[in-house]
Amino acid sequence: MLEKPEGERTAALREALDGVLEASAPEQAHGLKAERTPAQWLVADVAALTRISARLQARLWERPLAALGEPAARLVLDALAGLGPVLAALQRSIERVEGGGRAAVDDAC
Repeated sequence: MLEKPEGERTAALREALDGVLEASAPEQAHGLKAERTPAQWLVADVAALTRISARLQARLWERPLAALGEPAARLVLDALAGLGPVLAALQRSIERVEGGGRAAVDDAC
């Protein structure tokens, strides 16, 4: 899914989330909101991260950091530097899950 263009990826995530929500939604008694399944939480988190990443990238391209002024630019640079280790750890987790996850999905099908 990640190799698809952003628009197709977003649509695929929405479709996957809709399918998961429909397939696993328990009967709702007395109008109570059904609790999310672990799969629904994961898909929702991926969708949120995709949305936030796209917004951050657009803001970074919008104007040079210098236009923010030196104190603000320094603050942004420090925050961005802090993202590096977080994103690297997330990438390692994704690779680990993809390695084991694809085999499990193939076995289930």
